Amino acid sequence: EFSEGLANNTYEWCAEGIEPAIDLLQGIDLQTVARWLDLFEQGECVILEDLEAIRESSPEEYGLLVQQNINSLAVAPLEQNGQIIGCIGIDNPPVDRIRHLGPLLRTLAYFYLMTVRRIGDEEKLRYLSFHDGLTGLYNRNRFAEDCSRLEEAGGPLGVLYVDVNGLKTINDSFGHLKGDTVLRTCARKMVEVLDGAEVYRLGGD
Repeated sequence: EFSEGLANNTYEWCAEGIEPAIDLLQGIDLQTVARWLDLFEQGECVILEDLEAIRESSPEEYGLLVQQNINSLAVAPLEQNGQIIGCIGIDNPPVDRIRHLGPLLRTLAYFYLMTVRRIGDEEKLRYLSFHDGLTGLYNRNRFAEDCSRLEEAGGPLGVLYVDVNGLKTINDSFGHLKGDTVLRTCARKMVEVLDGAEVYRLGGD
């Protein structure tokens, strides 16, 4: 995956007898594989049939690959919202099949990105269902769920209710945007002061 000019190997599957290289491939400067980025921008995959072919033209890439005992590879970009966010590839594939791996990797990349998007959407929906959109605090849904869980668990419980006085006056005098700012500030302060406690917004204030 690519982030802030660096590449990190986040997932790796190894055939039996192959030493994992995931620990070696963290924080790699993307300029090391600048040739890949150029090809990705052109909508192409990287197909390298013989590592020796880039020894002179791309010495940094050559050095990165040779230390992993990679002699050939095929790599396809992972693109999201018009941005290259990473890549997926196969090291040392069968020589007689390497030229046909581009479409396969593109298909894998497509399904991978669809899965990532679905997981992200599910996480976003779950977040929205349990958080207040204005303050980011837990909402009434989460409060009800936590109360049920605590009731089953039993034991002592402390509850502190806080009311923001004068909110209507602030909204009427300075506008609702100012009132929203007050609520967000109060929410942030409560989270800071009540460190470790669960904080909820149950009503309009």
